[in-house]
Amino acid sequence: MSDHERDRIGEIQDRLRRVETRLTKYMQERGFETQVQKVILDIDTVHIPSLDVRLRDILTIIPTGYAGTKLRILHKDRHIMNVFMSEPD
Repeated sequence: MSDHERDRIGEIQDRLRRVETRLTKYMQERGFETQVQKVILDIDTVHIPSLDVRLRDILTIIPTGYAGTKLRILHKDRHIMNVFMSEPD
């Protein structure tokens, strides 16, 4: 397989992943059940569906009003870590 073919296949795979992500989000917004589980914020606790969750996904659900707050991160009710939300610069 040539480098050009490998690049084309990689581009197709990237595009398919983006389509899948958008379709999943659309279906969730319309009320369909999907196997994708979301990160959930509950007062001072963040519940994560998997240990593979990106930190970015955790931080995006936390509102700016949480500055100065210590949040517990739980996976299946097991404490994983604490995150201290600092004041914005």
